[in-house]
Amino acid sequence: MKDEGRNPTGSFEDRGMELAVAAAKHYGVQQLSIAAEGEAAASLSAYANAVAIGARVFLPQDVPMPSHLQCVAFGAEVTVVLGSIRDCERKLEQEAKNGFNLSELKEPFRLEGAKTIAYELVEQMGWSYPDGVICPAGIGAVAIWKAFEEMEQLGWVAGRRPRLYVSGSDTGSFESGVLEASGGRVVEGTDALATLLDWARHEGILLSPEGAAGVQTYQALLASGEVAVTDRVVLINGSRGLNYAEVIARALRLRPKLPSSLPVGGIITPQ
Repeated sequence: MKDEGRNPTGSFEDRGMELAVAAAKHYGVQQLSIAAEGEAAASLSAYANAVAIGARVFLPQDVPMPSHLQCVAFGAEVTVVLGSIRDCERKLEQEAKNGFNLSELKEPFRLEGAKTIAYELVEQMGWSYPDGVICPAGIGAVAIWKAFEEMEQLGWVAGRRPRLYVSGSDTGSFESGVLEASGGRVVEGTDALATLLDWARHEGILLSPEGAAGVQTYQALLASGEVAVTDRVVLINGSRGLNYAEVIARALRLRPKLPSSLPVGGIITPQ
């Protein structure tokens, strides 16, 4: 497993955002903006704050609280939009025209930064390829494939490239082309939260829901015979489980606990 939850703000998004913000600083950009569902916005907020660039983030109303909290704590100007991510994008276009837009696929640097996951992976495996890589939809399949090609051109790695598998159904045309070229495919899971809780209780690892879906993908590939237990398969856990604290709390049927009685220390009355 390659655990992206160990990154500074707890997700894969830190890889691309670090490079994008560094490029913005290099080119003298003073204001950055993003419409995102949570983790990318938290990452932008952190890195922009570190180099004294203003950050304005547009979040949908159902943004996970840990991501919202990070955006505020890191000093970003936060706008919560009533609606979907598309509504956030429209709001950004209306209200943040002076900022450089770092939303997904609006510039090249986030993709370039995301490639580092593949460079690290190959280095950590002794400059050799694994047999397969399982990543959540949207977590860098295109960047990984691009990095493999570049490393081969540099002579850093040789051999058959890994098959790429994406857990989930939400893939774009670029990802679909990469999967086909690698000999992999999309694998849809069932109840990822059940797998998440199983790993927490038996492995001591709190996966993200996407990471748990990746575990299900691996199990499905074993069952179908597409991979063998002897194959070296890398599972990418895209973020830490605590980024989805509310989702996991609902799965555990946790409710906020309040004391049965709240002591009153005194009453202040107007003089």
